[in-house]
Amino acid sequence: MTKFQLIILFVLLVIAMSACKREYIGDHDSNYIGEWHSDTISTSTGGKEVYIIIDGENSEYGFLCDLNCTSCECAGLTSGKALINHKHNILIIGSGNGEKRYHVKIKTPPYMDNSGQWIFVLDGSGKTVDIPMYKR
Repeated sequence: MTKFQLIILFVLLVIAMSACKREYIGDHDSNYIGEWHSDTISTSTGGKEVYIIIDGENSEYGFLCDLNCTSCECAGLTSGKALINHKHNILIIGSGNGEKRYHVKIKTPPYMDNSGQWIFVLDGSGKTVDIPMYKR
């Protein structure tokens, strides 16, 4: 392999690695750190909620869980480090690369509304309605 080919290979590897870059979400925006809950979601089995706890390595995501009950009776549940992609529009929570890792699309990053409540919005992407999350 010539020097030119090695340089091209190195440049391509750097580009590929930077395209997949993920960082801890607290390093990107510390406003994400904390406990977030959605409004009550009506289902055929009663009221449910979506929640996200962002706390370093011990972050957690629960989808359609019993109200006010973290880590219990959820349609989807995972825990692990919370990361954000390089475009800052997808929150990645969980460990490994399989079913224990959830990719949650962010429509609006955290902001404080006029009443002093912290909010960020998950993107339903046309499949469901957007889900506002409120910091507790």
